[in-house]
Amino acid sequence: MAVGASFTAVAGACVWAVWSAPFLRVSDYDLEAVPASERTAVGRLLADVKGQPLIEVDVEGWSSRIASAGLVRDVVVVRQWPATVAVAAAPLDPVIAVPKPGRRVELVTADGATFERAGAAPKGVPTLDVTGAVTAQARASAVAASAALSAARRAEVDSLTVDGSGSARLRFGDIGVLWGDGEDARLKAAVVDALLGTPGVATIDVSAPLTPATTTRDGRS
Repeated sequence: MAVGASFTAVAGACVWAVWSAPFLRVSDYDLEAVPASERTAVGRLLADVKGQPLIEVDVEGWSSRIASAGLVRDVVVVRQWPATVAVAAAPLDPVIAVPKPGRRVELVTADGATFERAGAAPKGVPTLDVTGAVTAQARASAVAASAALSAARRAEVDSLTVDGSGSARLRFGDIGVLWGDGEDARLKAAVVDALLGTPGVATIDVSAPLTPATTTRDGRS
């Protein structure tokens, strides 16, 4: 009887420790495996976790909550005993942003994954300018064009538009580029890279990338 009572007492103490002991309540976050640019924002999302018993932290729920904020992707949240919540995530690496109602944007990656978030597009990500609904064809053309550019060149895009036929146009400063549809995107990007440095160029047409065309500021082609 005494042994049973002792066992019960020890078990009860263990349960109390796991749920109530101050040293087993969340006091820290490990965000080293989160992209540096998003650590502060992810840390703010986790503010409600601090002080909770670590055993009660819903790691799957928090993984979904962080992912739904549109900051990072492939989110994994784990408990690190005695008192740390650790987060690992991959960068979104979006190639276009699509405006949404309520001062929100939908970020689209090169593989077509979408993430909605509040605010404006991240620096270096072109915002798609469309009239009316964004069709699948328009989105595909915009993604193909932007994804084919290097990150440095993408950051130079001042505007990205797609018409009703799915033909994309980009503007780099005062140089307009007729991109066309999403076909041959890598070839088009290489041609654009080569022609953007042409002295006096005003427009570049790579809709047929094997026979590109340009015009200059004096109207010559």
